[in-house]
Amino acid sequence: MSAQPGKPQPAQPDAALLGYGDAVTPLAWNDPHVSQVGTVRRTVLRGGDIEVTVQFADGTRRDYWEDELRRI
Repeated sequence: MSAQPGKPQPAQPDAALLGYGDAVTPLAWNDPHVSQVGTVRRTVLRGGDIEVTVQFADGTRRDYWEDELRRI
């Protein structure tokens, strides 16, 4: 879809960045939290990549790169 000046574009939820409070799950099969849903608690830009801190139900927090997570 090409952007046209002055014309509103439809929302693209799959293209949005992760933000505070979003529900996510890790994608890596060997991650200890792979089957758990966590909540985004912090996002930081580090060298062109986005580092995301996720908190799980047991209270543990873990840092991931944004491409290692899937929004629920």
